[in-house]
Amino acid sequence: MKLETALVRVIVNVNSQFETNKRQYETERKKGMKNRANDKLEALECKHNELLQKQEDMKDMINSLFKGVFVHRYRDSIPAIRALCMQEIGVWMKLDSDGFLTDGHLKYLGWCLNDKLGNVRLTCLKSLMGLYANKQFIPKLELFTSRFKVLNAEDVLIGEECCRLCTLVFAAHRALAAAAGQFLYQIYLSYFFFLDSLWDCAATVLKDWEGMSTLLLANTKDDEEEGLSDEEESGLIEILVCCLRQAAEVHPPAGRISGRKFLSAKEKKMQQQDRIRLTEHFITVLPQLLSKFSADVDKVQNLLHVPHYFNLKVYSANRKEKHLEVLITQISNIMTKHTDSEVLQTCASVFSILIKEEYTFASRVEVSLSQMVEELSERFFQDQEELLQGGIDENDLYNVATTLKRLSALYKLVHFCWSVYFQIMLPALSCSFLHILWELYNISNSTPNKEQLILLKRHVRLLCVICQECLTSFMADIREQAFIIICDLLVYFNSNIVENGRDHLKPLVYQPSVALRAELAGFVVDYVFMDKETEDSEGKIFPYCKIEHLHKRRRLLASYCKLILYNVLDLSAATDVLNMDLEVQDITSMQEFNEIKELAQHLARTFGIYLIRVREQVFTLHREGLNFALRHPNPKGPQYPPLNIAFLEIMSEFSSKLL
Repeated sequence: MKLETALVRVIVNVNSQFETNKRQYETERKKGMKNRANDKLEALECKHNELLQKQEDMKDMINSLFKGVFVHRYRDSIPAIRALCMQEIGVWMKLDSDGFLTDGHLKYLGWCLNDKLGNVRLTCLKSLMGLYANKQFIPKLELFTSRFKVLNAEDVLIGEECCRLCTLVFAAHRALAAAAGQFLYQIYLSYFFFLDSLWDCAATVLKDWEGMSTLLLANTKDDEEEGLSDEEESGLIEILVCCLRQAAEVHPPAGRISGRKFLSAKEKKMQQQDRIRLTEHFITVLPQLLSKFSADVDKVQNLLHVPHYFNLKVYSANRKEKHLEVLITQISNIMTKHTDSEVLQTCASVFSILIKEEYTFASRVEVSLSQMVEELSERFFQDQEELLQGGIDENDLYNVATTLKRLSALYKLVHFCWSVYFQIMLPALSCSFLHILWELYNISNSTPNKEQLILLKRHVRLLCVICQECLTSFMADIREQAFIIICDLLVYFNSNIVENGRDHLKPLVYQPSVALRAELAGFVVDYVFMDKETEDSEGKIFPYCKIEHLHKRRRLLASYCKLILYNVLDLSAATDVLNMDLEVQDITSMQEFNEIKELAQHLARTFGIYLIRVREQVFTLHREGLNFALRHPNPKGPQYPPLNIAFLEIMSEFSSKLL
């Protein structure tokens, strides 16, 4: 099983090289006739055929092992072997989803879910959890999901069985009675179900919103005997919101079946009248309720649902814009006062319905909202500068996090201009990267527990995913920052992290996926080794920025080369870099030639002293180097040396490593 896992890793590496080669071929083919190198196209095509043959050979070996070993051992009499088979096939599906994440391979996991031993079943579930955690795998799991969804044990209790369980609240055993009481509370004591049951017979009482709001606004400090307690206020607010929802939407709660699908004309008229009446009342009352309960998270969150049941046209028809401004002020104050994610999301949802173009007051709301966003952005921009300079304490760091949380809540539901997005995105990426580095520093100098390592690994994975999405951004600064952060993260969290007796950091090792490797190589081809036409066009449009762009490209190339130096990427990536570098640079310039030679010296040192381990890679490097040096003949005639013959001097730096 471990041998096949190693072969799967090899074929994944071959697939990565194949994707890079394909991208280079397409890039070269799209060039103009003047800049296109036919010899390079032929070389890329030859390499394409070579990699294709390697893929076929690897697939044959993997299929032979799978049919000869796995198919006979996944039902072995020894439980440990069965569990190992299920564990390894899950690894294969993650590494090579195109080859193994198929219905023909998933059936083995499905069959072993019914294994008689619990450890084997648990291993199957862990493998499936790893697959379902990746959203990209969900479409390939559709057939498996449909077949095994019937085994889900949710909602299997019918009404009579629920009633029998509820009678256990009278059991003599206290733990059993307490469990039955919790079940009864979760199933039956729902405000929506309760009020829906009373709506037909007690609608007059349930629509007494004036009386409910009067009780909530009563001053409980001076008259504590007649006032409501905190629990009573919370319950009354929940009942009030449920009543408003029932009156505005007129449909049963989720889970309750209604015989009718459509409302009658009388019910629609009653619904419109109720919405207008509740809107006219709460236009003035809701800001007062928000002001009174602004410090309570649960109460505020429930009250913020009330504007969703308004007939917002009443603001314009009855000239109530002043009350709208008061409401916006209260919601803005709540956003600056609270840090709870659900409260912030609810506030943002209220803003999202108020700025719809169909309302005449939408422009006023947009102005107020833009002012609040600008204030939050300026505050965040100032704090992050202090954070990057190292002059910030824990309180300031907390303020930065809460400001970013508020902006994130608004961005999920409200669209703003790209300038604000640009100001926030770069500092957010930098702060996230620095936070991960500080966490790594603290963990390296302490004895962390398993939860801390898992949390840090999750943060690294999430930041890499976000930065990978930013690689396709149309904003160059965000795109370049994301590329540099990915390269640095892969260097910090590569296999060298466990050196010097730090074996406890092994769970933090993060290896780039095939897609990420191909995307990084494509990024270098597209934005570092750009063709001559693109480079000249940039120089003509922005001649004063040409030097700055050159420095940026060198910085990006240096980040990519670090991945090769620290063995994050294979040596085949080094040959691609050297080939592209010599193609776009002027080899007649001795300074540039010496820089390439110095780079070759640095790469040669990375082979170390155990040359037997890297014998195949060194041989591949020499073969590709010789092909490149002898590829282009001299136009003066065959008696003259090839144009790239000087590249042999660079290859001589690696000759001592060849066995």
